[in-house]
Amino acid sequence: MFSHSDYQVFSECPCSDEAVDQLVEASIVSFNLQAGLLVLVDTINKDFKVVSAIRLPVEPFNGSEKRYLSDVISDSFSKFPKPHIHGIGDVALSGIVKRLNPAIAGANRIWFVPLKVKDSCFLFIGFPKHDCKVKGLSNELFTKLTQGLFLSDALRRAEIAEVRLKTTELYTKEVGHDVASSVQAVLAKAKSITQKRVEGEAALRRAREIELEIMAIHRHAESLGIAVDRNYQVGEWDDFDAVDVMDDVMAHFLSEAEERHIALKKECKLNTLQLFGDSRAVGHALGQVLLNAIKYSVGNSTIWVRLYDEGDYVRFETNNLGIPLPVGSERNLIWEFGERSKAAKELHVNGSGIGLYTTRKIILAHYGTVFADSKGDRVANVTIGFRMQKKRLLQLTHSDEVVLGPKRGGQAKGSALV
Repeated sequence: MFSHSDYQVFSECPCSDEAVDQLVEASIVSFNLQAGLLVLVDTINKDFKVVSAIRLPVEPFNGSEKRYLSDVISDSFSKFPKPHIHGIGDVALSGIVKRLNPAIAGANRIWFVPLKVKDSCFLFIGFPKHDCKVKGLSNELFTKLTQGLFLSDALRRAEIAEVRLKTTELYTKEVGHDVASSVQAVLAKAKSITQKRVEGEAALRRAREIELEIMAIHRHAESLGIAVDRNYQVGEWDDFDAVDVMDDVMAHFLSEAEERHIALKKECKLNTLQLFGDSRAVGHALGQVLLNAIKYSVGNSTIWVRLYDEGDYVRFETNNLGIPLPVGSERNLIWEFGERSKAAKELHVNGSGIGLYTTRKIILAHYGTVFADSKGDRVANVTIGFRMQKKRLLQLTHSDEVVLGPKRGGQAKGSALV
């Protein structure tokens, strides 16, 4: 079954849904067929998915009746894996098609047309009328379907590119606003020193605040670069203290939490914990997780920021009371570019859907993993965080495959293990 070596694993149809339906319907009308299916094929996992059906429902062929369609596809491939007319009069699919659409006057044959569009492969299955005299398929049908799928794929890619561009524009505006706010804070604090409104120890404390604001500006600029970099890798591998990173991140977001009447509390039984990687990037990853918790927490609540030593691993996480995370497979989408939950959109929470995407990208580059959990309906107990390998485990696991950088400041070679 599905013997074409070029066929690739599928997840979703790579083409525009509306354009695909129009293509299948136009093919049915042009060639006087009773009905038609377009099937996206996965030869590696021996599976398929019906992505369009005209004059027949889609759901049964992806569910209760899937095995009967699978038998016909397998038989068609094994006998002649090229466009051809295939008899189905003595198999269950014939009766199923008639039952699903009583208007179909018999289904004894199918037009079987394998198609390849870039990295995706399809089958067009047409059901001709019972008195159809056609004995061989013309190249016109194959050409029309192929050209239509190429056009549909181009439309889908254009739609995705447009959404990505709008999301990037939104995120750029957010970063620009944050940078402008930090610059204004730096100028105000610097003037208080230069104009001698604060002196002595107070001036030193103010200088430290200025330093933190400048570091925040740097983080904002880095976050934008990481978000748009499709080939992000760790810039500098070096030893750093996880506890220091945690403290700095909490200090940076304290005022934002207080504005929303949210308390930040730390849970960490360690005075120091050495890790290996880019401390600024890891700090940014944790900062995005904490910012996410602040945005989606209920007022007058507490966010716990926790750091655990788990032997060969270290776990950073935030825990808060707030909007529940999506359930099932949709939960993984929170880590994707530009994705925001339905609840976040309905409650008009500001955001572009890039923060957690950036966190995931940073942690994967450090050979770590991300996780998220949510318990509750209207108000949920939400935990989001990531795990990182300790330096010793990194060296043991990747000593021959990954150069973790020169002694100081070099760029790592190799790509992140997902």
